[in-house]
Amino acid sequence: MKLPIKLFTIYLLLAILNFKEAYSQETEYRSQSIKTNIGLGIVAAGSSIFETVPISIGWQKSYGPKHKLRLNPNLILFLPFRILNLSFTLYSQSNHKTPLSALVDCKLHYDVAKFGKVSLVLSLGVFISYTANVVRTTYKPLYNVNIGLTPSFAVRYENPQGRFAYELCLINIHFGGGDNYSKYFGGGLNNYYSTILTFNLDIKLKNSNKIKAYE
Repeated sequence: MKLPIKLFTIYLLLAILNFKEAYSQETEYRSQSIKTNIGLGIVAAGSSIFETVPISIGWQKSYGPKHKLRLNPNLILFLPFRILNLSFTLYSQSNHKTPLSALVDCKLHYDVAKFGKVSLVLSLGVFISYTANVVRTTYKPLYNVNIGLTPSFAVRYENPQGRFAYELCLINIHFGGGDNYSKYFGGGLNNYYSTILTFNLDIKLKNSNKIKAYE
């Protein structure tokens, strides 16, 4: 539990230390950025339910004269710190060292309302996830692969002339279904659901062509 909390604290400190740059930088930036986030949430994958600290990194491309539409693929890793279903244990705590859960999603973000530098963002996308469980009584592995939809809602702060954009994602849901695989138990259908609260930091890429930043 200590490691996820330390990661969350370090991430927030770095974001706060860089906040001034949103006001002071005069560098011009492209419509592309690196998107990062960290948060807290719950994941239910098949029969496994756990609390987690999700961390992610992705690429983001903005479109339109005011950059209100953004395309954003992400890789998300879930760092679990408490299992809520006692039938299973963490895959990484058994004799196996495979990560417990990972997910790739691709979203479209749209600023539905804007108030100066603050905007309200609605998003929708698709995802594919992989989760590895271990049955506590036998320590036999069970793998889940799921696909589904991912809607979200966030409050975003962005200075067009600054290098960073900040988001508080209040609703971030992944839900879908798929199959589980195990040479010990056979296959079968399962459901996937996660809900997470995240803090997002977008790092804009510098514009080598010196085109003016959008207004």
